[in-house]
Amino acid sequence: MGKYLTGEVIKALRIQKGLTQKELGAGIVNSVQISRIEQGKVMPSKFTLEKLFGRLGYDPSAYSAILMSKEEMLHQSKMDEISNLMKSKRNDKAAKLLEFLESDTNFVTDNYCRQFLLYNQSRLAYRIGEEVEAVMGGLMEAIKITVPAYKEEDVSEYWLSKQEMAIIETMSGMYFRMDQKERAINLLYQVKENFEKRYMDVESKQSRYMPIIYNLTKYLGLADRHEEVLALCDKGIEACKRYSAFRFLPLISFNKACSLFELGDIESCKTLLTDVYFTFRLQERFENVKLMEEYAKDVLGISLQEIIIEEVSRKT
Repeated sequence: MGKYLTGEVIKALRIQKGLTQKELGAGIVNSVQISRIEQGKVMPSKFTLEKLFGRLGYDPSAYSAILMSKEEMLHQSKMDEISNLMKSKRNDKAAKLLEFLESDTNFVTDNYCRQFLLYNQSRLAYRIGEEVEAVMGGLMEAIKITVPAYKEEDVSEYWLSKQEMAIIETMSGMYFRMDQKERAINLLYQVKENFEKRYMDVESKQSRYMPIIYNLTKYLGLADRHEEVLALCDKGIEACKRYSAFRFLPLISFNKACSLFELGDIESCKTLLTDVYFTFRLQERFENVKLMEEYAKDVLGISLQEIIIEEVSRKT
């Protein structure tokens, strides 16, 4: 994609979304720079383009033909590596890479990169036992890099990138751990509404929408709002099938089973738990199987194996 076409695309999408140049660039670049980009007078960095396309509600990977500098390629590879290390909970290695990037002046002067750094440092701080309030401070600092006037009550109306959504989702989780359940749930509902307004592509549904639904149904269940859990789980299960997000299908189904039990529908709960058990086994997610066994024993007062034997016998 040439620089003139890039600017034309950004301008067209901005107008389509009803954004001013100032609104599009807020926290990323100023309106003068947006104007120069749209006129084809300047080609922004890859990270800036990712932020702009993310705010416009489009997957930045669709524009991967834009060339990166060697330095940007190095930064991106390190960021990808950190994301994978955080996902697999290899905290020590993630911490070393974060420290390496923090010492890189060019990295920390880019808003998107600095936000990534603060976000993951905050997540890591929580994992190693930092106080939740301190973690929240880091997350708030991260979100205000690109949303300087951030207000909780306005989250559903912001033009959020996926990284910004991930930060706010994590903030919701911190509120829940601070026993501010309603605040956590309301914030996550706003993120869900924001996502539904902004993102329609399948990749986004798989990578960001399903985690939102999963966490929201989990929080609602812990807050004893089980009727809401059932309704939202049914929508989530349908979305998992529609967007081939099969990793989240058993997780959301498990949350539904828990609420069925709390509402007194024990038989439906057992049937669904059996389905979830075999799905986890098929996906070789044995840690999840262990958690299910603990739930069945501690909450239902029966072994998971007994439930499965009972259900299989009934079906045959």
